[in-house]
Amino acid sequence: MIEALRIIRLVGRAFFGELFLLFLLSILIALTAPLILPFPPAVAGLWVVARRIAEGRTVRV
Repeated sequence: MIEALRIIRLVGRAFFGELFLLFLLSILIALTAPLILPFPPAVAGLWVVARRIAEGRTVRV
């Protein structure tokens, strides 16, 4: 039972860590959307981070 709780805690920490990172990147996208020049690189960066998360690789900021 203790092992199951430990696994749930680790999964929750990983999930919310990635969720927080994607939330911050979405705010960055919203801030750069009105501007023409930085918007495409911001979208490309969000795409790369989301792809790495989907593949299960580690994402560091």
